[in-house]
Amino acid sequence: MEHLSRKLAGCFAWPTVSLPFFFLYYICLWKVVDLRLIYHGGGLIENFPVFFRGWTFFQGFLCYAGGPVDYISAFLSQFFYIGWAGALVAALQAWLLWLCAALIMRTINGWRPMWICYLLPVFLLFLYILCVCLFTSAMALLTAFAFAYLYMRTALKNTYASILIFLVLSLIVYVAAGPAYILFAVLCAMYELIARRQLFRALICLTAAPIVSYLSDILYFDSSIIESFSRFRPFPFTAGHGLTIMIYALFLFLPAAAAVFWFLGLLGISPSGRFSFLTKGKVPKFAGLSMPFVLGIAAVCISYNTRLHTMLEVDYYGSQKMWSKVIKAMNRNPQLKFPSKTVNRALYHTGRFAEDMFSYPQSVEALFMDRRTGGGAYWGLYDTFIDLGHINLAEYSLFMCIETYGERPIFLKRLAIVSMVKGDINAAKIYLNALTKTMFDSQWAADYLKRIEQDPTLSSDKDVRYLQGVMVERDRGDVSINTSMIGDLLDKNRQNKMAFEYLMAYYLLNGQFEAFEENLKRLDDFGYKNIPRAFEEAILYDNFMKKKQLDLHGRKISAESQQRFSGFLEMLLGRYKGNKNAAYVELAKNYGDCYFFYCIYRQSGKKI
Repeated sequence: MEHLSRKLAGCFAWPTVSLPFFFLYYICLWKVVDLRLIYHGGGLIENFPVFFRGWTFFQGFLCYAGGPVDYISAFLSQFFYIGWAGALVAALQAWLLWLCAALIMRTINGWRPMWICYLLPVFLLFLYILCVCLFTSAMALLTAFAFAYLYMRTALKNTYASILIFLVLSLIVYVAAGPAYILFAVLCAMYELIARRQLFRALICLTAAPIVSYLSDILYFDSSIIESFSRFRPFPFTAGHGLTIMIYALFLFLPAAAAVFWFLGLLGISPSGRFSFLTKGKVPKFAGLSMPFVLGIAAVCISYNTRLHTMLEVDYYGSQKMWSKVIKAMNRNPQLKFPSKTVNRALYHTGRFAEDMFSYPQSVEALFMDRRTGGGAYWGLYDTFIDLGHINLAEYSLFMCIETYGERPIFLKRLAIVSMVKGDINAAKIYLNALTKTMFDSQWAADYLKRIEQDPTLSSDKDVRYLQGVMVERDRGDVSINTSMIGDLLDKNRQNKMAFEYLMAYYLLNGQFEAFEENLKRLDDFGYKNIPRAFEEAILYDNFMKKKQLDLHGRKISAESQQRFSGFLEMLLGRYKGNKNAAYVELAKNYGDCYFFYCIYRQSGKKI
């Protein structure tokens, strides 16, 4: 009885010791990584799964091997939408991966090198920090681990009975996890070869894998032999080179580690790293406890990319219209500022665009398009077009994004708004009905469906009525950036303040001073009490260069702007005798947020 109690205590002791590490793992995912950013994607993550409730969506996952795990992964990954809940799901998955890997390692080798098995969750953390989402692959990996350990615990001495158990589990694993089945077969073969010295059974496990795959595909999934054997790739054909290497590393870790420890065992080396209260090992006793934390800290320090995290934060907060948080995220690391259409939207909606636009890096592209190509270039562009009133271009951008990223709720929600603004209620209902089957936008969609039933024209909806008032009905065939595209908005509605400020910004960024000055008279249309700072600086610079005095129609340039420009000229022309290269550092330090600095260097947002 005492022996049994001691054995049970040992069984529960080492999983319990892992809890402090995985608690910190959870906190890191919640507070440092912030899985909401991965759920949102920011145009950087193309493979994040979508999920809809209902039989129709589920049925699509029954048509191929690995569908059930993909479905479960799609469901669980939706909790990334809620930061703490997503972190809990991801941390639990990582803990189960570690637990299964440690159990398999112990069963195959008879040792307990748990500190090696921590490399799996640490590697996943490393990828999360780099905004690489392999949640579905990790779930397939976990399925293979769990069923492999189940086979190891249920395998009998009788060869034929063991083979029967293996074949039954093989069928389940292949249907559920698809490509991960080959890993299941390899682990079972290693168990038979290393732990039980059964070469015949090991060969059966390996040779049965392609047979089970082929028969399952032919009899159930109605696939060709080429499709059958292609499923042994643990990644899609569209995966890039870097992603392919990461997935291979994830899948090959445990078999490689087990083989290495088996070889070390043959040499008489026991790298167990066991904890002091279990038994002694040649590795220092504290290694088993300290190594996971060392690995975790190293993963965070090596992989954390402040610029990447800021980009995702800015885009996420912008999509939620949290304008103050957009500005706060951008200002957190002034030296890592980058041109961003989302920041420009935030500046406009907080009334600071014409005042502070040159406090941030600017380019013509930053008003609209990013420098990315393909569908990624349209990510977030739809929100800019919706705000401006270019509803047709917003719709085009959304379709381009769906083609690249799939039918994500964020796109369906915007398409529903676009359709309601255009008066296409039937199309709006299609998108809204789809959204009712999502996990977190269903209530929003249901409310709008109810409003449509009561008021088909949505005449009482202020947001819809405003967008209808500024919407350009002319259909442009592309999204090229030019003055005509913005001018259409002002032709439709002279009170479209956002279009006016974007037009003036376009002129300033391109140095089109005549067009800029021609439109200054429109300041009265929007009730500006004073000339915005960026406009004042442009007037001062152009007056100086052309040796003229622009008629401001009774308005005056502020003393602060005049003083700023005088200081800029004194430093550039007086102290540095017009040598702009020599003056760059000091001018950037003091005037890097001014338009005249932009005119000289074509850079902005450089003030420290």
